[in-house]
Amino acid sequence: MKILTQNCNGFSRNGKKRFEIIAETIRTKNYDAVLLQEVFFCNHQKTFENIPKSSFEDSPQFRSSYEKGFLFLKGGLVTLTKKEPTSLKFYKYDSQGNFFNLQNLFLGKGFLETIVEDLVILNTHTLCTQNYEEILYKPLREQIDQLLEHVRHRKNQGRTVLLGGDFNFSKNSGLYRWLKEELEDLTENIKDLKHVPYSQGDFIFATTLVDTPSNHNSFYVTHGLRYPSDHLGICGQVDFSKGRLHKP
Repeated sequence: MKILTQNCNGFSRNGKKRFEIIAETIRTKNYDAVLLQEVFFCNHQKTFENIPKSSFEDSPQFRSSYEKGFLFLKGGLVTLTKKEPTSLKFYKYDSQGNFFNLQNLFLGKGFLETIVEDLVILNTHTLCTQNYEEILYKPLREQIDQLLEHVRHRKNQGRTVLLGGDFNFSKNSGLYRWLKEELEDLTENIKDLKHVPYSQGDFIFATTLVDTPSNHNSFYVTHGLRYPSDHLGICGQVDFSKGRLHKP
């Protein structure tokens, strides 16, 4: 299974044009699941929902999962899957950050759960630390606590869990180590990304221990001399049929 997580930088200029560039690259890579963050508007979501199977087919490649809010998509989260979801729900984090932040004020941070057969896909965008040390920033710490509580709940049900998104902390953070106690990082072998001027906090985790090596690679596209987002997309690959679940 080939997975992509991509923060689309939705409030920046020329959103439609940039989203079309990202969508075209997704079309050519044949992902099984795509986890998108900062997709705020329905017309932006349709750019991804309508990705065709090929240049010769009009039928859509993906099923699009999201929840509508009053003005924006909840959490700015959209998940694309090849198969039809059997369940969908957005969970808003109980703890939110500074409401002077535009995203916190209008969207609210949370995670989107999409269930496809026995696979639970969690797509999240957690708080920016705003220059705090991540594990000392109480709202972010409480968000990760809530997320991990849900992960444990699904694991105790015997479900396979796939978790990805923009976590807004680095691999050196204590919060990253918390996640690693419960899940395997499919993107662990990706080195520091030198294509952006800061350290990204984008990861893909799963409950499965893989018996065969996974493919790990960064995903990015250029348009002229500019990237279509301030985040590079991150790709992970896992064969769930050859892995085994962590025991609850």
